[in-house]
Amino acid sequence: MASTKALFALLFATALSATASAQAIKIAVVDVQAAIQAVPEGKAAKSRLESDAKKIQADLDKQQNELKAMKEELEKQAALLQDAVKRQKLKDYQGKLLALQENYVKNQQELKDKEGKLLKPIIDKVTKTAADIAKAEGYTIVIERGAVLFAIDAIDITKTVIARYK
Repeated sequence: MASTKALFALLFATALSATASAQAIKIAVVDVQAAIQAVPEGKAAKSRLESDAKKIQADLDKQQNELKAMKEELEKQAALLQDAVKRQKLKDYQGKLLALQENYVKNQQELKDKEGKLLKPIIDKVTKTAADIAKAEGYTIVIERGAVLFAIDAIDITKTVIARYK
């Protein structure tokens, strides 16, 4: 068993060295998120998303404040109200609370969808720019920086991608 592993390791090392000697491997990394945030379209998309998020949050805050007032009013009047009226007011409160929760989830999904639509063309352009640089400068492989545990700065082409982004 040990000799089989040793033989396999020797064969793998031989194959790897033959491949490496036939063609030098040149690797680069790109921080796609940093590139997106640095290019004008990325900054505009971020600004637009932040603006939309603030509007949504203001609407949710308004609904939440209305619910808080409704709950406080219900708690103040609870002892004075007839059971049927109290149940109806509680049911109304719970319905509005559920509507707020559903609205929150819906708005989060809409923001996520909008972010995807806004960023997709930017990501595509960053990817194309990185591929063009890789071809021009002879890189064999370009990897997203977030997928790498460690890489020296010398192989990071993010600044070049940002500079050549059109």
